[in-house]
Amino acid sequence: MPVQNDKQHQVSRRELLAELRRSEAQYKSTIDSMT
Repeated sequence: MPVQNDKQHQVSRRELLAELRRSEAQYKSTIDSMT
């Protein structure tokens, strides 16, 4: 059980990182279009 839980945690963390990077890129493109 704990191993499966840890694996699930890793996946969610990777998804969170991908989401963060995606929103960061979106933020940068928004700034570029503003200036």
